[in-house]
Amino acid sequence: MAAVTAGMGAHRQRKLERAGIRLEMHTMAGPALVLDLVDEDGETVRTLVVDGTIESATYLGERRYDLVFDYLRTFDAMFDTGMPISNALMIGGGGYSYPKHLVFHHPETAVDVVEGRSRHHPHRAPPLLSRRPHPRVRPRGLGAPTQL
Repeated sequence: MAAVTAGMGAHRQRKLERAGIRLEMHTMAGPALVLDLVDEDGETVRTLVVDGTIESATYLGERRYDLVFDYLRTFDAMFDTGMPISNALMIGGGGYSYPKHLVFHHPETAVDVVEGRSRHHPHRAPPLLSRRPHPRVRPRGLGAPTQL
């Protein structure tokens, strides 16, 4: 998969691809990179880095619905209440790791994800995924992309 870089020279694009960078863009929160890393178990993890901070990460392949970060697993505590949850709302999808996890592990639940606008494309949010993560993950809000 080639790096997606708007208005960039071929030399810089090749350098980014060699470094594992899949996407480079500017957002309202700062410069953003999507890059592939390898964790301590040798698994490939696609990572969203915004302004130097890792904002989201997702496994690729068979573990794509597992969560990389421990703190995200605490969100599943809402299912410990015993109350049925058919809909959930997330403010900001980041790399969509939790929405993917949620609908895969809880098939009774659909999730709406509210996205903001990109600084350079104020009428649409930047698509960070090559495809919609799951039919029950629905992007919503200010210029949310129709296809992720």
